[in-house]
Amino acid sequence: MIEPAQKTEQAAAATPAQVPQNKSTDELLSDNANAFLLKLDALFETANRIMLIMMNSKRRAQENLHSYIQPLMHAKKGKTLTLNAGSNEYQEYLKLKTAREKAAMAERIVPQSLLISMVSQYDAFLVAATKNLFLLKPEKIRTAERTISVKDLAKFTSIEEVLQELIEDELDEVLRGSHLSQIQWVAKKFDFQVDPKEPLIEKFIEITERRNLCVHNEGLVSKQYKDKTKDLTREIAPLKELGEHLPINRMYLQQARDVLFETGIRTIQIAWRKIRPDQNAEQDYLLITIIFELLVREDYTLARNISDFGSSIRGVASEVNKLKMCINRAQAYKWSGKEEESKAIVNKIDWGASSANFRLAAAVINDDYESVAKLMEIVPKDGEDGIDAAGYRLWPLFKEIRKVPIFQKAFEAKFGEPLLAKKVDIPVEPIAEPVVSDGIETLQKPVTNPPAIN
Repeated sequence: MIEPAQKTEQAAAATPAQVPQNKSTDELLSDNANAFLLKLDALFETANRIMLIMMNSKRRAQENLHSYIQPLMHAKKGKTLTLNAGSNEYQEYLKLKTAREKAAMAERIVPQSLLISMVSQYDAFLVAATKNLFLLKPEKIRTAERTISVKDLAKFTSIEEVLQELIEDELDEVLRGSHLSQIQWVAKKFDFQVDPKEPLIEKFIEITERRNLCVHNEGLVSKQYKDKTKDLTREIAPLKELGEHLPINRMYLQQARDVLFETGIRTIQIAWRKIRPDQNAEQDYLLITIIFELLVREDYTLARNISDFGSSIRGVASEVNKLKMCINRAQAYKWSGKEEESKAIVNKIDWGASSANFRLAAAVINDDYESVAKLMEIVPKDGEDGIDAAGYRLWPLFKEIRKVPIFQKAFEAKFGEPLLAKKVDIPVEPIAEPVVSDGIETLQKPVTNPPAIN
C-alpha cells in the first residue's frame, strides 16, 4: 500500500554487478536512480566520518605543537621563542609545525574532493538516464538522420549498437557545456522548460560552479564564479572577493547531496513523462519507491522535497498512486516535525470512499489511535489492499504508533503474536583476514569461521 509493490524477483534481486540482460528501459531508469542515491549517500556518510577525523587530527596537531612550545618558552622566560637553526629543538618544532599545516590543509582540500565526487556522480547519473530516455524515444536523437557509410556500418552488429553510437556522439558534445546548459539541453530535447530563477536550480548552479572552483582554482573565488553567480541570492551565493577561499563544511555537503539528487530525479521524471505518457505507472512506481526509501532512511527533508514535486505532477496513473503519494508526503512532513502541515495534507482528502488500509494510514497521520485499532481488524493481511505483519513492524508509517499499547494489543489480536516477538536471523558474511607485509596491512582470505554476532 504505502510501500511500493514489489516487481519481479529477478529485478528485485539484481545488483549493479549482476544486471539481468532482459531488463526493460524503465527498470534501467529505476536502477539509475537507486544507484545515484546510494552513491551520494556513500559519499556524504564518508564525509561525516572523514571530517570528524580531520577535525580531531587538526586539534591534536595543534595541541602537540602547543605542548612542545610552552615548556621551552617557560624555560627561556620570554614571550618569543628563539631556537638555533641546527638544534634538535628546532627540528622537532618544524616537524610538529608541518604536521599542523598538513592537518589544516587536509581539512580544506578533502571536502573539495568530496564535492567534486558528488557532482561527478550527478554527471554519471544524468548521462546514464539520458541514454535510457533516448532508447525510449530514439527519434529525439538529433543525429538520427545522419548518413553512415557502409564501412562505418560494418562495425555494428545491431541497430541498438548504432543508436548507442549516435547517443554517445550527441552526449559528448553536450557535456562540454556548463551544468545548467546540460539541463537546458535535456529540457529542450524532451520538450519542457527549466527556470534558472527557481530556488532549486539557483542552488544547483552555485554548487556546480563551486565544484568548478575546486577543480580549477583551489576553491578560490574567480571572475567566472562571480559572473555565473552574480544574479543568485546572497543566501545561495555569498558575496566574496576575488581570490577569497570558499569553505565547504558538512552542512554544505549535505545540501549539495540533496540538491544534486532532487535536480537529477526531477529532470529525468519530467523528461520521461513528456516522451512516454503511456508509462505513467512505471514513472509513479519509481517516484513512490524513492520517497519510501527516503522515509525508511529517515531522510525527511529530501523526502519532503521529492514529495512536494510529486504532488505537482499531472498524469499520475491511478487514484491509488495519488493516495500513496499523499500518505508518504504527509509522513515526510510529520516525521520532520511539521505536524500541522502533515495533517493538512491528508485532511484535504475525503478518505470515506477509500479502502480500509488508506483510511488506517490517514488515521495514523492524525494520531487517531482508536480508529487505527478498529481499522486494523478489517484491513486484510495480504493483497494489494492489505498490510502484513512485516508492514506493521517495519513501515515508517508506524514508527511512533508502534510504541502505543492500543496498537500493540490490536496487532497481537490480529496476528496471534506480540508485535516485538519476531526474531530476525542476520546472515554473517565472511570477514576478510588482515595480512601485514612490509608494514602494509592488506585484506586477503576470508575467515572461514567468523565470530557470531550476539
